[in-house]
Amino acid sequence: MITYAQETDFEERVVVPDAFIRVPIPMIATDATIGSTLSFYHLLAWEQDLFSNTWRVVEQIENQEVARGARELLRIIEELVSILRETGFDLNNLPPLHAFLVNDGSILFEWISSDFRVGFSVEPDLNESGWYLVSNKRLGEISASGYLEGADIEKRKLVMWLLTYIFLLS
Repeated sequence: MITYAQETDFEERVVVPDAFIRVPIPMIATDATIGSTLSFYHLLAWEQDLFSNTWRVVEQIENQEVARGARELLRIIEELVSILRETGFDLNNLPPLHAFLVNDGSILFEWISSDFRVGFSVEPDLNESGWYLVSNKRLGEISASGYLEGADIEKRKLVMWLLTYIFLLS
């Protein structure tokens, strides 16, 4: 039997106390052929703080394709952070995810540490969107990058790999 996930366009916005922002909660059918329940993820209050700046910047994007790509990527990141927390990862030292609008119309998401930087760019031509990981000498002077291409599951694998790196070193 082949298992798969099918994402729908349905999105629910939850209003949280004034100290926080509205957080999107994607709903994913895990097996639409037999009518299984939908899986949800939620963010704790401190996790919402990790992404509050990022969502504010995404809301300012004028190019709708870039905005769509940025929202999709940010939802994947939020979902995987929530899953890692639920599986026992200690995320208390995780740095916040920063977002920057770039003059060429792209958006940059980046975790910044004194020892490494991990980031994603969502470009006006979505096929040129990419990721990178750069570390200092103490961590082996790693320099890795690539395109954000492929199916949703491939993006999830890449984001999980980078998140694991961040979590283990934060």
